[in-house]
Amino acid sequence: MLTLELTDKEKDVLLQAIKTCIEKCRQGGAEAGCSDCETLENILTKVNG
Repeated sequence: MLTLELTDKEKDVLLQAIKTCIEKCRQGGAEAGCSDCETLENILTKVNG
């Protein structure tokens, strides 16, 4: 298991980047609904607790 120590700002930037990617996929970009987006949604859920 990987453990990362992020500042609050780093965490915010990472979460926003994930949300932006997911939104683009939902709009039909990057092969909408691709496995990367599903993985990112799982990461987002884990990080947000």
